[in-house]
Amino acid sequence: MTKSGLLTKLFLIGAAVSLNVAVGTAALAWNYAPQVNQKLTEATELYHNRKISSAKIVFNEALQLEPNCPDAYNGLGLCFANQGDLDSAADCYKNALKVKPDFYNSIYNLANNYYLQRNYSESIPYYLQAMSVHQKLKGKENPELLVSLGTVYRERAAVPNSTNREGDLTKALQYYQKAIALKPDLSQAHAMLGQLFIEQKRFPQAEKELLAAIAYNDKYAYAYYVLGKLYYVKKEYPAALVAYHNSLKHESIERYKEDTLAEMQRLGMPLDTAEHFARGYEAMNTGKWEEAEGEFDAVAQPEGPFRAVALNNLGYTQWRQKNLTAAIASYKKAIQILPHGQPEFYYNLGQAYLSRFTDPAPDSKNVDLKASLAEAEKCFKQCISEARGNHFLSHNAMGVVLKLKGDKNAALNEYNLALMQSANHLAVVQYNRALLLEEMGRKDEAKKSFEAYLKLAPTGANAESSRQRLAHL
Repeated sequence: MTKSGLLTKLFLIGAAVSLNVAVGTAALAWNYAPQVNQKLTEATELYHNRKISSAKIVFNEALQLEPNCPDAYNGLGLCFANQGDLDSAADCYKNALKVKPDFYNSIYNLANNYYLQRNYSESIPYYLQAMSVHQKLKGKENPELLVSLGTVYRERAAVPNSTNREGDLTKALQYYQKAIALKPDLSQAHAMLGQLFIEQKRFPQAEKELLAAIAYNDKYAYAYYVLGKLYYVKKEYPAALVAYHNSLKHESIERYKEDTLAEMQRLGMPLDTAEHFARGYEAMNTGKWEEAEGEFDAVAQPEGPFRAVALNNLGYTQWRQKNLTAAIASYKKAIQILPHGQPEFYYNLGQAYLSRFTDPAPDSKNVDLKASLAEAEKCFKQCISEARGNHFLSHNAMGVVLKLKGDKNAALNEYNLALMQSANHLAVVQYNRALLLEEMGRKDEAKKSFEAYLKLAPTGANAESSRQRLAHL
C-alpha cells in the first residue's frame, strides 16, 4: 500500500485515538442515561486500547439500552472501519445520521469512509456538509477540512479518463490555498499543495511548499517522502536519498516505512545498508545514542552515495553524547560530499559549534570559543541560504549567536524572523525573545513574549522560569 495523500481524522467519543489514521476529538451527540454513558465510556476505552472486537460488543450493548444512540452507531462504524469492513462502517455512520442528521462526527467519518474506498464523488458532498456543520458550530471554516476537500479533488483528477480533470485540479488548488490563508503554519496543507505542484510539473513551486511544510513540522514524514519523490523526478538522486532518510526517521506506520525503504532501494541502496539505517533510526527514536552511533558508523565508512547521510546521522548521535569534536568532524565530511541542497547538514554543524559555547563538553576546554561562535554563525547563515531564506530554526539560532556577540538589535531581528516564519508557533523563540527584550529594558514586550511562551508550552522546559520572570516584571 502506498502512502495516502489524505491524512484522515475519524471521530469517536472523548479523547484522541491513534490507529491507522489520526482520530480527533468531539463531544457526545446527546446527554444519555447513566447506563448508556457507562457503556459508551467502556467501549471507547476498549477502542483506544485497540480491543476492537470487545469494543464492538459494548457499543452494541449501548444500542440495546438506547436504540437511537448516534454515538454508539458512530463508534461501531469506527470499529468496522478499523477491521477493514468499510461497507458496514458506512451503514453505521448512516444509521447515526438517521437519528441525528447534523451529527458532525459521523458526517466527517462517512466522508473519510468514501474517500478510503476511492469513491470520491460520494465523499465530496459529505465533506461539504461537514464544513457547513462545522461553520455553524464554530463560526468559522475548518482548514483541515479544506485540505481534505482539496485532496479528494486532486485524487479524483488523477483517475483515468477523468471527465473534469482541470476543474478538479483548480478546486484542489483553491482549497489548499484557502487552508493556508486561514492557517499559514498548517504543514499538511503545504505538503498537499506541493504534491499537486509535482503532478502539474511545477517543480520550483512544489519544492517551496514542501520545504515550508517541513519548516513548520520538521518531523513530518510524509512531507519528506514527497520531497524525495520530487528530487527523484528531477534526477537529483542524492537529495532524494536524504529526503527519504528523513521520512524513514520520523515514520511510525510500518507499511509506510516499507514504501520508503523500497524507494531507497530503487536508488540503489543495498538491503543490508537500508537495514543499518532502519536500526539506527529506531535506536535514535528511543534515545539509545551509542547503539545508533554504531549502526550509522557501519555505513559511514565505505565510499558510496549513502555516506553523506550516514555521516550526518553519525554526527547527530555523537553530538547527543556530547562528543563535539567527533560530531563536527562527521558533519564536515557530510558537507564535503553534499555541499548543497541539504540545509540540515549546516544547521547541525552550527549547533555543534554553538554547543561549545552554550553547553560545553569535556572536549571543549582548550577550544577557541570565539572562533567556534564565528563558525556557528557562518553555518546558520549557510543553512538559511540553502533553505532559500525559510529556516526559522536557524534564524532562532542566529539570534542566540548575535546575542552572545552583544548585537542585541540584530538578535531581536532574527527572533522576529523566526517567529514570522513559524507563524508565532515556536515556543523556544518566544522565550529567547522575551529574555532579550527583558535585557533591553522593553518590559511590556518581554511580558507578552513570556505569556506567548506559556500559552504554547505551559509545561515546557522554560515554563517555570517564564512564570518567575513574569512575576518579577
